[in-house]
Parts: sequence; structure tokens; C-alpha cells
Amino acid sequence: MKTNSFILSREITEVKTEIEAITVELSFSSNKKTLVCCCYRPPNADKKWLEKFILFLAESLAQNNNMLICGDFNFPGIHWKSPEETRGVDEVQFTELLSDYLLNTITHLSNKGKQYP
Repeated sequence: MKTNSFILSREITEVKTEIEAITVELSFSSNKKTLVCCCYRPPNADKKWLEKFILFLAESLAQNNNMLICGDFNFPGIHWKSPEETRGVDEVQFTELLSDYLLNTITHLSNKGKQYP
């Protein structure tokens, strides 16, 4: 049985945005790169944060084959189980952005830890 091997590279990602993110690039023996990142959006972030996050996504995906994003985005109006029920201009734009980039969420909890019905 053949196993995939990977090399953990410690390269600084050359993404020129101003969001809080820690990234690790995984380089696989197949020459494919996956970026794993953890992002933070402060609860009091202004409208510019979403613009910066869009740039971060575009630049990161241009340099990598795959991307895994984890984080605390502090969007209280997002209904993770039913995104179409999301309220708030920024929240709706964020969920649409996730859809545009074919990103899936793996949580169904609100930022207060309560399960949605």
C-alpha cells in the first residue's frame, strides 16, 4: 500500500492583507500545496475586514492547490445550519463568499455555543 508523504515547509505566506491569520503550508510529494490557516475577526471589525479577507482568499488560493480555513469570525447573525436565514449585510456577504469559493462549514453552533433548531 502506498502512503502519501508530505513536507512541512516553514515558509512565510506572501499574502499582503491585514487580517489576523496564522498559516502553515503543507507541500506534498505530488507537488501539491495545501494552506492551513486560522483566522480571527474581532467582534468590532469594520466593513474593511471583509474586503481584506476576500483579498486573503484570492491570493492564498492563487498560490495553493487546497486550503483549510479555521477561525473565529464573530458573525452573530449567521445561521450556520441554514445560511439562507442569515441576517445582517456583512453576515450575508460572508456566507455568499464561502459559497462562491466552494467552502463548507463544519460547525453548526452559534458563537454563543447554542445549537440552532
